Amino acid sequence: MQSAEAAAREPDGRGRGLGFRDGIVPRPRLIEALDRAADAPVVLVSAGAGYGKTTLLSQWVDADPRATAWVAVTRGHDDPVALLQEVVEALHQVEPLPPKHRRGLLATQADFTSVRLPRLAGILAERSVPFVLVLDDTHHLDAPLAWEVVRALADHVPASSQLVLVSRDEPPLPLTRMRADRRLFVLDATDLCMTVDEGCALLEASGVDLDGERAERIVDQTEGWPVALYLATLVLRERDGGEPLFAGDDQLVADYLRDELLQVLPDSTRDFLLRTSVLERMSGAVCDAILEQTGSADVLDAAARSNLLVFPTDRRREFFRYHHLFRDMLRFEFHRRDPVLERELHRRASVWFEAQGDLDVAIGHAIDAGDDDRIDALLWGAAPFFLGVGRSATVGLWLSRFTLEQVRPRPARFVTAGIHAFTVGNMGELEYWCTVASEFAPDAELPDGVPVGAAAALLRAIVAKGSLAAMRDDAARAYELDHSGSAYRSVARQIEGAAWRLLGDSARARACFEEGAVIGRLLARVAEVHCLAGLAMLAVDADDWPGASTLLGEAFRVIDDLDLEERPAMALVYTTSALVHARNGDSASARHDLKHAIFLLSMLSTVGSWMGIECRLLLGRAALLLGDQALTRVLCGEAEMLLERIPDSDLQRGRLKELARSADAESIPLSLTATPMTPAELRVLRYLPTHLTFAAIADELFVSRNTVKTQAISIYRKLGVTSRGPAVEAARQLGLLEG
Repeated sequence: MQSAEAAAREPDGRGRGLGFRDGIVPRPRLIEALDRAADAPVVLVSAGAGYGKTTLLSQWVDADPRATAWVAVTRGHDDPVALLQEVVEALHQVEPLPPKHRRGLLATQADFTSVRLPRLAGILAERSVPFVLVLDDTHHLDAPLAWEVVRALADHVPASSQLVLVSRDEPPLPLTRMRADRRLFVLDATDLCMTVDEGCALLEASGVDLDGERAERIVDQTEGWPVALYLATLVLRERDGGEPLFAGDDQLVADYLRDELLQVLPDSTRDFLLRTSVLERMSGAVCDAILEQTGSADVLDAAARSNLLVFPTDRRREFFRYHHLFRDMLRFEFHRRDPVLERELHRRASVWFEAQGDLDVAIGHAIDAGDDDRIDALLWGAAPFFLGVGRSATVGLWLSRFTLEQVRPRPARFVTAGIHAFTVGNMGELEYWCTVASEFAPDAELPDGVPVGAAAALLRAIVAKGSLAAMRDDAARAYELDHSGSAYRSVARQIEGAAWRLLGDSARARACFEEGAVIGRLLARVAEVHCLAGLAMLAVDADDWPGASTLLGEAFRVIDDLDLEERPAMALVYTTSALVHARNGDSASARHDLKHAIFLLSMLSTVGSWMGIECRLLLGRAALLLGDQALTRVLCGEAEMLLERIPDSDLQRGRLKELARSADAESIPLSLTATPMTPAELRVLRYLPTHLTFAAIADELFVSRNTVKTQAISIYRKLGVTSRGPAVEAARQLGLLEG
């Protein structure tokens, strides 16, 4: 998923395209059409495989004076985080982004809809260098949020710049409206079919010497389909007489490739092509590794120069890919001939990519190899990192390649599935996998030797569905069973410390938090932050406000270093900070942290009800000190509902009663500083600026459509509006959404 081609620059500083090879016929008719459409913000080039979409655009951008950013979209970009990272890096190469803006897009863990997409829109508006951003092969995108990134680009591409979408099918965009607004220019299969003159020029440029009548007949037989014409030239150069007879049909072309083209190639070349077809993107190094030979770089370069449907993907000619139709045929044929060697080559590719640090691709090849032990080891090692940097959709894509029957018997998979479910807020799935883990043999081992019993206990502690005592005991068991080098030990200590604190044993809570902070400092900085927040809350309990400030300062240094400020679980840090600032009389800082804490709290699920309760109690106290009784009452009501799930939380019940009595004052209206809107409503509010329907929003939030509709109506009422658009505008004016 590299976009090195997007970073390629000529000496004059302009980003360029991929270039094109000798024998490829220029298509001035289409390039002139693209030039005439320079004022259309969005260009869509849509046609099936083999119509020369990428080649045409490469010719166009090579001649265009604007800078070019080129992103080759793959299935991995269905993770919207991965897609946005590629786009940001490509735009950064065209015109450097300020470090703060770049970090704000790449590092934030907040929802796309309320934070990343508005920020992306703002950054696009500030671009001063005209550019052409090409998203090639967008038909690989399926996830709604990935398409929301594309929509944001399409809606906010600056003047004098263009977004170019290349796809095999019609993208899920409001194309009719975009056409009506003159914001879209389209080239489709009808436009891309070669004319007789273009087809004859292709035959001539490819070294095929035919008279005019025969050349026209071949163009007619292939219906002007560029790939079919091109394949015809390859065979006609190898034999005299006879003409290939096929038309524009994918299967006929695949059959032709197999039956004709492969037969005219030398055995060594044919074997190289078949075996390397297991790779989506090739280089000399990876081909040497999987084939256990040397010289692959020269073979790839020679194949590309001889037009064997092998294309360089960067201007240095280090990376290559096969034409999609060609690769599909090669993979099918290789699987038919030697499925055992096919799996072995996937295994070697997995080993190579793991050594390069590309765990995403390594896992994909391990799955294709059917190597269960390797899959589990890679998955168990990679998932914490990917989940930790917001790549939960990528982990979800890995898991989606397994059936339920392939996950349940494999501890590394069902524990990863449980942690993934927690990360994305799918509570039903989390509880299911927690049950599976608890019913599995506790002495069975995970790939790093940790017993499943430890993971099961940690999942139960995270769910915290029952009593605080059970949460404490599960966290303690997870700690004892885990090994000394595990980052999960700090998580276990943090959860155990939280339970001890809420059960009234401050000394044991302090010991757990302090040990967890030490382990986290070495192995899991996020857990260190949570432990420091726990120690700060103990200081608040003891009226040690200077001590709380010091501990929070340490926590925020880690948050700033790792860009963790928008992770939902950081809500507890910001709620504590809001209270400390309010208590110290710094109302501006208190309001800032309170607002941010509410935003983060809106993304927290019902998992770990104790955390949701504690955040609301702390925020309620801060809101009272700031004179916002209305918000305090809203928070008290939500905390009361959550308390029904925890039978032994007497300390929190007492604090809630005291806070509710203090909040018994007349209502304060909605304003810039007082927002009695529930976190659940704020979650829905963040999706209102998008094109997602209520049903699609419900899918994202794992709730019913009716729930979303009810919350939306409540949002409209509180904002004093009656529809979605005005609600978004009002929320932006109030600072509840980034503008």
